[in-house]
Amino acid sequence: MTTSFSLLVRGDLPAAFRAQPFGAVAGVAAGMTVWAAGYIAITGRPVHRLFRRCSATWLVGILLGAWLISWGWKIFVVVGGLVGG
Repeated sequence: MTTSFSLLVRGDLPAAFRAQPFGAVAGVAAGMTVWAAGYIAITGRPVHRLFRRCSATWLVGILLGAWLISWGWKIFVVVGGLVGG
């Protein structure tokens, strides 16, 4: 996932998703965290107001499912011989 995160930071989104899709999602989440911190710093309002309609169980389930699918994709790519180079 570190390779994917690194590629995302450098702006190579397709390569980041090929390397590890969940790493790219984690990179986007890190960027959103910076945005949320700026929102809190500028407005003084809590950021949880933006997520009122999301339950924690629902969010954890989605993240866990995305993580499992991402690793399944990575295993498929490596075992299937789809790795380039």
